[in-house]
Amino acid sequence: MKLSEKTTKDSILLGTIGFSKLKISCIIGVEEFERCVTQHIYVDLKIVYNISLCVTDNFKNAIDYIQLANACEQIARQGKYQLIESYAYEVLEHLHNIYPIKSSKIRVEKPSAIPAANCSFVELEKIS
Repeated sequence: MKLSEKTTKDSILLGTIGFSKLKISCIIGVEEFERCVTQHIYVDLKIVYNISLCVTDNFKNAIDYIQLANACEQIARQGKYQLIESYAYEVLEHLHNIYPIKSSKIRVEKPSAIPAANCSFVELEKIS
């Protein structure tokens, strides 16, 4: 018997999905010059949820990581945030409101913030 045949609707198998270094071009920052030109941020996202139904290889039971990436892009572009902290918070709030997520973690990097550093960053974690 395959694992997918043994898995039931009531079982719990936590899994993590996500992506790293999603490049988004958006308006973000506090300084006046940052408010008139787009710059790049990079997003790492990890989502933990019950993937028990996904072992049946049925896409409709999965959280689509492409939709997660699209949400990250749309929120960044529409929000025109001053702070990467605010942006990161809004992403996690949005995702927890529409998906059955157990926990999530986001890291947002802003390469242009500190000239002598590779990037500035913020990391947030939300547990439902």
